[in-house]
Amino acid sequence: IRGGYTERGGKINLNRFFSGKNTSIFGGFEYFTPIDNLSLKLEYDTSDYSNIIGLETVFNETGDIFELDSRFNYAMNYRVNLGERDKLDLSLGFVRGNTVYANLAVHSNLNFIGAPKIIMGSEQLRESSLESYTSLNQDWKKYLTDTIIWEMGNAGFVTHNIIYNDNEIAAEISQARFQKTTQALDLASRILANNAPKNINQITVINIDNGLETLRSSIDKDSLVKAVRAGALPEELLVFNDIKTLDDNVAFGENDYLY
Repeated sequence: IRGGYTERGGKINLNRFFSGKNTSIFGGFEYFTPIDNLSLKLEYDTSDYSNIIGLETVFNETGDIFELDSRFNYAMNYRVNLGERDKLDLSLGFVRGNTVYANLAVHSNLNFIGAPKIIMGSEQLRESSLESYTSLNQDWKKYLTDTIIWEMGNAGFVTHNIIYNDNEIAAEISQARFQKTTQALDLASRILANNAPKNINQITVINIDNGLETLRSSIDKDSLVKAVRAGALPEELLVFNDIKTLDDNVAFGENDYLY
């Protein structure tokens, strides 16, 4: 129950800080042992227990009398790492010279979302059966573009345009699924290669952020096919920000569902 220094409960009594006739100093030490996550603690307690010494404790158990035999408290603490976000502290201590206690505390950050572990596996990319983009009729052109956009969407990418530039196929995409950019470039490049016409030998992925190009990566199609047979695409195979001159017959496949 609060005293008369605040109007009502729920407020911090700032008016009583550093006031009164008596002061006390309290503190302690924590020693981190050579054993990982194990620490030892020593504390000197200067709390005023004069009003409760000799009385029964808050649990009101008969004979459970509060006593102060020592102002030195001791404890050992072992921290268990449950993951990137959560920690578990297991403590065992001896306080007031007469009481043994055990404590379990969970530390967590509810603002931490973390990221799923994504591992790019090996893949045998499909061999193309389509002729060059310019030789396709309008229905096949639309089907090819829509297929790439649909597969990109299933992978977590928003596709703005598919660009057919002579022997290069490029995709302008936006994504927030992958924290590692190379993983996004890897997956998007695989989708393009799986759907590329026969004449395509260069795969390009263009990252768009708020309407602006922020990154462009290119790779030779044969190098991509060979690399992903073994697993994730090595970053050193990618060529960054190499802009190829647009061919006279360049074609843009726009995402009609987005625009």
